[in-house]
This record gives sequence, C-alpha cells and structure tokens, in this order.
Amino acid sequence: MPERHRVAGDAFTAGLIHTWLLDDDSAREAGRFAAATAALNCTTTGARDTLSSESDVRAFLNDQ
Repeated sequence: MPERHRVAGDAFTAGLIHTWLLDDDSAREAGRFAAATAALNCTTTGARDTLSSESDVRAFLNDQ
C-alpha cells in the first residue's frame, strides 16, 4: 500500500504560528502563508522531515 501521510495540517499550523503570532502579519496574510506552507508540504510522496523555508513559501506565493 502506498504511503499517504503528508502532514499538511502540521505544516499549516507551523506556517500560521510563524506569520501570525511571531511575525505579526494580518490573519488573512497568515492564512495565505499557512496554506502555501501546507501545499508545498504535499508536493512529495510520504511524510517530510522538514518544512519548506520561508523564502521558498514566499517564492511559491509570488508565483501564484
């Protein structure tokens, strides 16, 4: 059976905490950043052991 764990919820939460609580961004921007963090986490098969860097997430957002 293929591995299906992607841990997007954990990535979303980490992105939200990083931008909304630690960087004091607006709730809207923090939600956007968190969603992008989760989306990038789902680009590989299986669970990841690291999150995308802030610069990778911001680059992804700028490409959208």
